[in-house]
Amino acid sequence: MARVAWAHLCDYAFLDATGKACLIGILSRILAPRVPTTLPRLFLAMEVHGEPHEGGALGLRLLRPDGGELFDVARPLDLGPTGHHLLITAMDNLLLPDFGPYSLDVRLAGQPLHAVALEVLRLPTPSGT
Repeated sequence: MARVAWAHLCDYAFLDATGKACLIGILSRILAPRVPTTLPRLFLAMEVHGEPHEGGALGLRLLRPDGGELFDVARPLDLGPTGHHLLITAMDNLLLPDFGPYSLDVRLAGQPLHAVALEVLRLPTPSGT
């Protein structure tokens, strides 16, 4: 059965010439002066392990702090002959309408695999203002 070995949200992610994952600006929370706030670009980088050629529809669903859904997308995934896959995907102009904890849920063939947390916190105002 497939499992997520690791998963991170970050400012930028790519594979180098040797196939190593390079992640810049790993984050689990952001500070915003107000909501809604927009992240111009956010990357999800993760490694999935399982049986050779295991696969199915890989689903990504972002849930708001109140449990409402912001998006739910799917794409095919095949773990190939080695039984692992490194996924790097970008989310552009991500609108986050609330302060609080969000959850990016990862599913494979409809089964939950992992959840990545992202919290939007209110930017503290300077004292005396």
